[in-house]
Amino acid sequence: MTDDATEDKDIQEIIRLEQERAALLVARDFEAIERLVPGSYSMTRAGGVMLDKGEVMAALKSGELVYEELHRECRKVSISQNTASATGLDTIKGMFQGVRVDGQYRFRNTYVQTDGRWELVATMSSRKGK
Repeated sequence: MTDDATEDKDIQEIIRLEQERAALLVARDFEAIERLVPGSYSMTRAGGVMLDKGEVMAALKSGELVYEELHRECRKVSISQNTASATGLDTIKGMFQGVRVDGQYRFRNTYVQTDGRWELVATMSSRKGK
């Protein structure tokens, strides 16, 4: 396979992973999410609050963070060696700490390829227009 063909395949894989993870969040499939996200994962959410994987999973499992709907539009995927960045727009209907968080959020997800597999290692999210 040429480098361009490999990169195209990797871009399609990142987009697939983005869509899969969004669906798993809505379905509240915690076991699958645990498998897809490595222990080193971190999230910087709207407002600048940083969470590690354990904190994110605890918020999901307790119902502190609930995605009722999550429509992910992956607008750009960039790849450099074994690192990929996916950026786009999420349209969310859900709750965080008992407060509605409906709206649109920009995201940047960073992936690292380990043993031929892309793993999500970091998420940054901010409310669109703020």
